[in-house]
Amino acid sequence: MMNDLRFIPGDTVWILWQKPDNKTAPCPFCGGECYAYATGENEETVQIPCPKCKGEGELTISSKWKREVELRILDRVQLAVGVPPVYFVGNRWCYDDPDHGVDQLFGTEAEAQAAAEKWNAEQKED
Repeated sequence: MMNDLRFIPGDTVWILWQKPDNKTAPCPFCGGECYAYATGENEETVQIPCPKCKGEGELTISSKWKREVELRILDRVQLAVGVPPVYFVGNRWCYDDPDHGVDQLFGTEAEAQAAAEKWNAEQKED
């Protein structure tokens, strides 16, 4: 079974992580200022956090995913009959198989970058 493993704990590997790629825009309610003005019963004007963006100044207008490459050290490998090995880096897990899972392992940066660029280009077409 160990002959089927491309990587073992302690190996340095390139991991293709899936991460959010959110696009934001200034809040239309506060104009990106993070606050709004309110007038109370006594007609006193007070500054309050923007109720639309919750004081952030911007809103998420689209949310997609992108893949990024990161160099890490493999922590452990989980083996089971009938399924590919599961590799762990910290509390994240990934496969050495593009047909299983979202996060993937690669032996070289070039392989990982090529896979990331291909996946990200396909997402832009949607």
